[in-house]
Amino acid sequence: MNIEVMTRIYPTEDEGKIVDALSSLFPDIEFEREGPLIRGKSTEITDLSTLRDKIDRQEIRDTARTVVRRCRRGQAVTLHLNKQVATAGRVNFSEESPLGPITLRISGDINQLNDYLAPSTLE
Repeated sequence: MNIEVMTRIYPTEDEGKIVDALSSLFPDIEFEREGPLIRGKSTEITDLSTLRDKIDRQEIRDTARTVVRRCRRGQAVTLHLNKQVATAGRVNFSEESPLGPITLRISGDINQLNDYLAPSTLE
């Protein structure tokens, strides 16, 4: 599994708050500043465990499964998380955000990803 998380930091944003937002969703991924971007990479699906737990606590597993299926392209998926909502430690799937999204790109076994990130509520 290849996982990449990134977001653009705009001059009007507080970099510390963005780093805190990323860390609240992905605490096991190390992030580095690359110009206007902050980027982190991983190969471990378990580095998405905090995101998975937040999806479960917010009771949005069905939504997450639908978004993963809709955004899947072969053995890869690109998800967009609302950056402003993430600063509050919450998850919201959204491409629309005035300051841009947090982009989560994952390639590998997407069925395994979906089962890990948001187990079906129908079982």
